[in-house]
Amino acid sequence: MGVANVNGTSLYYEAHGAGRPLVFLHGWGTSGRVWDAQAADLSRDHHVITVDWRGCGRSRRAATGYTIADVTHDTLEFLDARWSSRHPC
Repeated sequence: MGVANVNGTSLYYEAHGAGRPLVFLHGWGTSGRVWDAQAADLSRDHHVITVDWRGCGRSRRAATGYTIADVTHDTLEFLDARWSSRHPC
C-alpha cells in the first residue's frame, strides 16, 4: 500500500504477492477495490498491482478535468517508475 506522485497527482496503489506481475485496472467511477477478491486469490502466485486512477478511490482528485488518455498516461508512468526494471518482459 502506498501513494505515488505521478504527473502532478498522487495515486494510491496496492501491491501484493510475488511472481509475474498482474496489473488490475478499474472502470470509470470505481476504484481498485473492485478487484479485492481476485487480487487476494491471485496474489498467491503473482505480483498483483492495483492503482486508483486520479479522482477515484483513495487517489487525489485532480485540480482540473481529466480524460481516459490522462489516466492511461498516469498508469504507464506509475508502472515505469515502480516496476519496469524489476520485471522486464
